[in-house]
Amino acid sequence: MSSWLPLKAAITEFMQILIASVIIGAISGTIIQVFLKLFFKLQNWAFGMFVQDPIYIIIIPLTGALIASLILHNKLFKPGHGWGPGPVIMIREFHDDKLNGKSHWSAGPSKFFAQLFGVGLGNSGGLVGPAARIGQGFISPLMPYLDKIGVDRRQIAVMAMAGGIAGLLRTPVGAGVFVTELLHAGEKIPKKYVIGGELSGMTAAATSFIAFDANPFFGYLPYTLEVSHLWWFAVLGFLAGLTALIFIKVYQKSCKFFRNLNIPIYVKPLVGSIIPTVLAFILLTIPVGDSGNNILASFDKVATGENFLILGYYGDPNDASKIAGKDEAGRTLYIEDEFSDSLPYSHSTPTYLGFGADNVRMSKAAEYDHETGLVTMMIASQLEPAIGEDGNQIQKNGMNGYINGLKLPVLGAIGLLLLVMFGKIFANSWYVGSYASGGMVMPAIIVGSLMGGAFGLTLAALGFVEPSNTGGYVVVGGLAVLAAMTNAPIGCAIFALVIFGVPFAVPALIGTMVAWQISKFETIYEGAIPGEERYSRDKK
Repeated sequence: MSSWLPLKAAITEFMQILIASVIIGAISGTIIQVFLKLFFKLQNWAFGMFVQDPIYIIIIPLTGALIASLILHNKLFKPGHGWGPGPVIMIREFHDDKLNGKSHWSAGPSKFFAQLFGVGLGNSGGLVGPAARIGQGFISPLMPYLDKIGVDRRQIAVMAMAGGIAGLLRTPVGAGVFVTELLHAGEKIPKKYVIGGELSGMTAAATSFIAFDANPFFGYLPYTLEVSHLWWFAVLGFLAGLTALIFIKVYQKSCKFFRNLNIPIYVKPLVGSIIPTVLAFILLTIPVGDSGNNILASFDKVATGENFLILGYYGDPNDASKIAGKDEAGRTLYIEDEFSDSLPYSHSTPTYLGFGADNVRMSKAAEYDHETGLVTMMIASQLEPAIGEDGNQIQKNGMNGYINGLKLPVLGAIGLLLLVMFGKIFANSWYVGSYASGGMVMPAIIVGSLMGGAFGLTLAALGFVEPSNTGGYVVVGGLAVLAAMTNAPIGCAIFALVIFGVPFAVPALIGTMVAWQISKFETIYEGAIPGEERYSRDKK
């Protein structure tokens, strides 16, 4: 009879983990989907206002930063528990032998609303790390009840973080591995944390799909794996590691600047907001060239001497089901949107503001034409009316069409991708480092996808890869930079497999491992945010 005891204990432990993970995953997934619906409604309103008058590019994000600052640094909430990148404080709490992964009751609500208003109103920031913090923060008050199931509080914390991430990215596998790697960088990873995190992530993703009818976040991306090209992904991984180091250093310098800035802590996020938004205002308003067009609207004219109407879409700017274009004879064409993803469009504003996930769309839609030497690009953030041959706005089925595309010489396209990449690095580092609420996971993916898109276009222009088969470099670039910044290469490789498909698995594993080797002694979450003692001194 005693021989059955180990099996009985193993089954009991698994059932305890299963029950807890299902409860936590369902709660985390629901909270994150509510957050996303509110967030994108608010961001769409803000970016719609940017179109009406560019001055709103300064006013609205500044207002969001002020609201977020009042939430984060209010005496009602325990100081320092809702600001910065989400995982920073969670890592500290997880390894604290007294807290064991439990946070103050205010962590979830403060992160929820500070992120909603701060980034939702146009300041640069991510959502994935904050989603982990929101999930863990809302679950923390329930820990005294959940640990009666038989799981410890650190397990509960991992389940909550993984549920938040999986609910946001809508990936049923990979979140548990990613979170556990993040929390145990350079250490042996306990299997019990991975199992609970994965089960919670599956439940959160299922909640998103079933209860909220959510779609895969990034959608379909065509790519054919060619074994002879695998070594290019090692080169890409090396570049991703260097890009990650640049991002980490810029962020650390920003944090150091704001720690030493002798102004009230309530005001620091306003400084973090105003400089990137003023730069965005300049980009949209300063005229260039004889035609007097602003910098972004005339980028194609400056580069080619012509105004190309390439892509556009119809009806609701947030439901781009159709794309319009013109052939070489100037005739209007209509094609289906092949991506079928849930990425938000950002209206007419520089793409380093706000959440910025449309940059992934821009990167994966860029395609080089060997015959013309031009690159067709979808610029979702440049929204202008699509004018037909009769001089009126193009319509289809009673819905207006809008331009969101450019044709550029290959060097101009690569330059634009890299320009937005460095803009995102600065804007995100500056705002999040200013004692504001932000995130670093999705910005890392965005920065990496822009770098990967530029790398893929370079290979296509030089004839090393097919112009229509550069999507792999966008995906691997994004996840390799993330792996390098978080020391989580395995989780990122799994994300590539689950989110984008089997052809991306081996390239992603190569790219993430090489990138991690380049920057494994640095992480975006190490030494960036001061502890509570320093926070208290700064607040005074």
